[in-house]
Amino acid sequence: MTRPSAPAQRRPTVALLLGLALAFCLAVLSIQSSFFAAPGAPGRKLDLDADDVRELAGFQSSVQQCVASRGLGLTADIIDHCKLVLKFPEGTNSTWYNAQFKIFEPLEYKYDVCETILLWEQYRNMTTVLTREYLDVRPDGWLDYAAKRIAQLGSDKCYNRTLCDELLSILLPAKPPFRPRQFATCAVVADEALIIKSLTHKEINTVIKELPNPVYLFQGIVLRRGAKGTGMKSIELALSMCDIVNIYGFTVDPGYTEWTRYFSAPRKGHNPLQGRAYYQLLECLGVIRIHSPMRAQRVEDWSDIPSKEEIGKAHAAAFRLKKHETGQPDNLTPFSNCKVWGTVDPDYGPVSGTSDMSETRKNSNYSKWEKLPFKKLRKEAQEHHIQMGGVSLYKMDGNKLDDLVCVRHEHSSS
Repeated sequence: MTRPSAPAQRRPTVALLLGLALAFCLAVLSIQSSFFAAPGAPGRKLDLDADDVRELAGFQSSVQQCVASRGLGLTADIIDHCKLVLKFPEGTNSTWYNAQFKIFEPLEYKYDVCETILLWEQYRNMTTVLTREYLDVRPDGWLDYAAKRIAQLGSDKCYNRTLCDELLSILLPAKPPFRPRQFATCAVVADEALIIKSLTHKEINTVIKELPNPVYLFQGIVLRRGAKGTGMKSIELALSMCDIVNIYGFTVDPGYTEWTRYFSAPRKGHNPLQGRAYYQLLECLGVIRIHSPMRAQRVEDWSDIPSKEEIGKAHAAAFRLKKHETGQPDNLTPFSNCKVWGTVDPDYGPVSGTSDMSETRKNSNYSKWEKLPFKKLRKEAQEHHIQMGGVSLYKMDGNKLDDLVCVRHEHSSS
């Protein structure tokens, strides 16, 4: 029996090492290729996500600095590129007792900035007043949805279309009376010039017929988290037609030892600490400007709020990340979430009102916004209208961002 020579023994070992080296080179090449892949490839997606995360992380730092500057005691602790916690100073006396859970209102609140900025920037493009065109375009709009807006109807559906039309017509414009960017600034206060309701019924209609004010039904997202109540609905409405929304009398600041919001006694369903934290987040996202007692003597300098450019970039990054997470394409338009489309004539429908209104209402200017011609709109509103192709966006239901009713305004070909 002969034994192999030493060189013959080493050949398998050398071959194995060469094979391992080749496999390693291929692995490295594969990793490098992922970073330089063509758009749309998986590696490119990861690279884009990383850029968006960095953009949002930088924006979180700006929000944190804004809270420190404007929160008058509130602080923001960053969790990641989207989430943060707003905290009240130690010693804040929470007087709000939750009877259901048998606890006082907590002193810190967790928020998702990515979700919040997507939600509120969406409002800047939307209509938040219930209109006749919405009920006409939405599937079963008159049968199902209209009935939800009429109290004491005696039925959960509008089987009698004529009756429902009569009950709604006093505050149902044919088309949106207000457009996005229509006003430069708006103020939300406890004194109402524009009146917005959630429901109507015969008794309310009787009162409306005597008023000179414009009165409409709110159509939009009903928030299930954050601050609640009619004040929040008013902000939603204002943001859908104003560039800057100022709020007065909604909240006090963390320098007080007790919190009373804008009323003197606790009210069920209102959480002043939670509301104050959420309002502060909205201010640092450029949604609102807070005016409150402890700020009365301060110079109104808004330079510590992130700029429109910063907010726009953060919104775009949050939007792309959301689409990546859900596997949707990046090349989306403002109409990508339109689940229902409809078309109405620009001259379609009557203004809100009834034949039996009082002379006070008939002779008032309550419907001026419903009849305002396009050329009378401010430049920013005209530009937005053209950019959107004259399409009105409405929420379908609930608190979802992804279901819209979209209405085109085009003259019929006949």
